[in-house]
Amino acid sequence: MNKKLFRMALCATILLAGTARADVIGMRTRKAAPEQLTLALNAGVTAQLVWSGGGTQTLTFDGTEKSIPIEGDSLTITTVQNPTLLYCPDNGLTQLNVDGAPSLQQIYCPDNELTAINLTNLALLEELDCSNNRIAALSLTKNPNLVSLDCSDNALTTLYTTYQTKLLFLNCAGNKINKLAVSATSQLETLWCQDNGMTGLTIGAGVDPVQVCAFNNAIPKMDFTGRTRLQELWADNNQLATLDLSTCSVRKLSVSNNALTLIKHNASDKKSMTDFYVDGNALAPISFVTVYNATTGDSLMNFAIAPQRPFYITDKVEINETIDMTDFTRLNGWGVLAGFTINWVRDEDGVVLTKGTDYKQSVAKYTFLTDQKAIHAEGTSTKYPGWELRSQSFQVGNPTGIVSIDAAAGTQIYVRGGGLVVSTGSPMQLQVYDVCGRSVINRPVAAGTHTFALPAGIYIAAGVKVIINH
Repeated sequence: MNKKLFRMALCATILLAGTARADVIGMRTRKAAPEQLTLALNAGVTAQLVWSGGGTQTLTFDGTEKSIPIEGDSLTITTVQNPTLLYCPDNGLTQLNVDGAPSLQQIYCPDNELTAINLTNLALLEELDCSNNRIAALSLTKNPNLVSLDCSDNALTTLYTTYQTKLLFLNCAGNKINKLAVSATSQLETLWCQDNGMTGLTIGAGVDPVQVCAFNNAIPKMDFTGRTRLQELWADNNQLATLDLSTCSVRKLSVSNNALTLIKHNASDKKSMTDFYVDGNALAPISFVTVYNATTGDSLMNFAIAPQRPFYITDKVEINETIDMTDFTRLNGWGVLAGFTINWVRDEDGVVLTKGTDYKQSVAKYTFLTDQKAIHAEGTSTKYPGWELRSQSFQVGNPTGIVSIDAAAGTQIYVRGGGLVVSTGSPMQLQVYDVCGRSVINRPVAAGTHTFALPAGIYIAAGVKVIINH
C-alpha cells in the first residue's frame, strides 16, 4: 500500500473509532451467590458483563429478561450497541449508575433499595419506573422527553415536573410529598398521588387529566373548573369542602370522608356515571346524582351515600322569612326532582312542627310563623333508599324556649318583641341577673302577664336563660 492510501485508511480508522461509543451501566447489589439478577436490554444489544468478583461473560440480549448468576457485589455492563432499554427489577440494588448510557429511553428498576438515581445525562429518557425504592430526591430537569413516570412508594418530599411537557402518566403515590403542582404537563392523562399526606394539589389551568387518584391526603381544594376530560376522581379521605365538576363527564366519583358541603355536577351528562361514593360528608341532595330507579327498584350505579353529617342551611331566620329548599333538597345535582318529603323538627323534644301553624309551604319554599329555639329538617325519598337527610339546626325568630317555671302556677318566661315577658298565675318574686351576675330586676310581680324592657343581652330570669335581641 502506498503512503497516500495508508494515510487515508488510518484517518478512516481513527474517524470510525471516534464515532463509536461503548455505553456503560453499573450496579451494586446486596444479593450474593448463588442468587441471580434479573436483567434485560433491548433486542440486538451485545454486552460484556464484568463482576467485581472477577467473573466475565458476553451476552446478546433479545429484549426479554435473563437470569444472571451473581459473582460479586457489583456489576459493570459495557455494551457494543447503544442500549435504549434497561430492565433490572427486584435485584436488591443499592446503587444504579446510568450516567454512561445516554441512549437509554426506558428504565425499569422497581422493587430495589436505591436511595438515589442520577438521570442528568439521559435527555432521551421517555419511561422511568423506579417505584418501591428508598429514593429521597429525584431531579428531572434534564429529562424533557419523559412520557411515563412511576416514582411511587419512595421517600420523596418534593417532586417537580416543570420540564415534562410530554408527560402522560405520573404516579407519585406513597411518598411524603407535601404539595404537588402539575402545571406544565398539558398532555397529562393519569395522575396518581394518593397516600402522601399531601396538603396541596395544584392542577394547572392547561392540564386536563382523565383520571386522578388522590385519596388519603389532606387536600382542601381541587380545581377542575373548565376541565372536560376528567372521567375518574378518587379522592376519599381528604379535606375537600366543595367540588365543581360541572364541565366534566365523570364516570367514577369517590370522595367519601371529606368535608364536602357541595358538589356541582354536569347536568347535561346524566347517564355517564357508574360509581358514586360520597358518604361521610355533609351533603344535601343538591349534591347527589340519580342512583336508584324508584319505579323498577334497580340501582343505576354502584353508590354509597349514607351516612352524611347534617348539612348547613342557615344559622337563623326571622318570623315570616322564607327558606327556599330548592337549593338543598328539591332537586339533585342533575336537576332531577329528588323526591324528598321534608319535616321540620324541634331539637329539644323531637316534636314535628305543624304546617299552617308553625310554618307555611309553597312547593319548596317554607315561611316560618312561630319562634323556635332550634329546629332542623328531616326527610326521606324513595329515590335514595336507606338514607334520611338531616340539616344542621337553626333558630327562628327571638325565642327563649318558653320554659315553665312552676307548672302548677302556670308561670312562663319568654321573649317577645325584644322584651322580657313574665306570665304567672300567682304573685311571685321576680329576680333577673345579667351574665356577670349583677341583679337587673328584683321585684314582686302580681298574677298576670308583664313585659320588661331590657338591653340586648343574655339574662337569667327566675332561673331561666333568655336571649334578648333588638
